[in-house]
Amino acid sequence: MVAAATVFGILGICVALILFLSPIPTIRRVLRDRTSSSFSQLPFVMQIVESSYWSLWAIAVGERLEMLVNNIIGITFMATYVIIFSCYVPQEKKRTTTLHLLVSVILVASGFIILFAFEKETASLILSVAAVVLNIVKYASPLSVARMVIQTQSVEFLPLPLTTACLLCSIFWVRPPSPLA
Repeated sequence: MVAAATVFGILGICVALILFLSPIPTIRRVLRDRTSSSFSQLPFVMQIVESSYWSLWAIAVGERLEMLVNNIIGITFMATYVIIFSCYVPQEKKRTTTLHLLVSVILVASGFIILFAFEKETASLILSVAAVVLNIVKYASPLSVARMVIQTQSVEFLPLPLTTACLLCSIFWVRPPSPLA
């Protein structure tokens, strides 16, 4: 019989792939309208940073190929979205976009420094704690437009597919406790 943790792990990977594809409707709209309008790139940038930390953790721990591959796929998709998004960001948001990108580069570089500067066990602990914190921030990042949603009383710029995929991911990555022996 397959353990519940294994099933949740497989479902988690599948939902993570759906999460990586969920911005496609938003990106299609950005390309069609030739502007990122009031959409925020923050969820995409946070996914890059968070996936980078999980990838670095998988490297530090070893034998976590599925986690490494899954997150490299996520980084690739999100980097593509960020590039497209950045090409069409309105002038008044360019400074914020640049700041978000700069902070993300610094965070990812810090992760690499941690991986190579510390012993394997220490690096994996630091990277895993950082990844969990970044996970929480990433799941909250679609709410970066909450103020606009309240002000305009419209969810037009709240990315529903991304928000739903984040919710499903958080559900499936929670592993049920293993039975006591």
